[in-house]
Amino acid sequence: MKADLRKLLLQKRLKLSNSEISAISKKIIKKVLGLEEYRLAKTIHCYLSLDNEISTTLLIDDLLAQGKNLVVPRVVAGTNRLEHVALESRDQLIPNAWGIPEPRDGRLVQPGQLDLVIVPMVGGDPECNRLGYGKGFYDQFLAGVNAIKIGLMPHCCLVEKLPVEPHDVKLDRIVTESKIYKKNT
Repeated sequence: MKADLRKLLLQKRLKLSNSEISAISKKIIKKVLGLEEYRLAKTIHCYLSLDNEISTTLLIDDLLAQGKNLVVPRVVAGTNRLEHVALESRDQLIPNAWGIPEPRDGRLVQPGQLDLVIVPMVGGDPECNRLGYGKGFYDQFLAGVNAIKIGLMPHCCLVEKLPVEPHDVKLDRIVTESKIYKKNT
């Protein structure tokens, strides 16, 4: 069920042109920049976007310009775990085996030090359930994090209700170009 839905939503996203995903990304990042959780956070973990994901370039530029503590993920070789590296410059980034930019060096940051996590996602629902890429990297990471978790996705990837499993971690917010969804507490 999840695999079929993931495939369908990825196909929907792939139908968006580069200019469409760029415009959607700008609207979403503008909403994130206006969030109180973002403004108050001192240490922010942010994914490095690839292909037609919601681009985090503007967000990363803002974080670096503000001098906030920016942390980005790096895959621990041979595992489905992430480690978290302080990023001080884009010059630290090189593509990994999947072509995803990662820091080649930098100080490791423990998940407990994070105030906010910006999460990639394939799809989501209005209750802030997240559908990821199916590899489990973020599920493991998010399960051990007390930070506020915000997912970014185009509105076309919102579904009425996602199938949820016990290991799935609900986000605090999902931001689309048209609306911000908030987890019911």
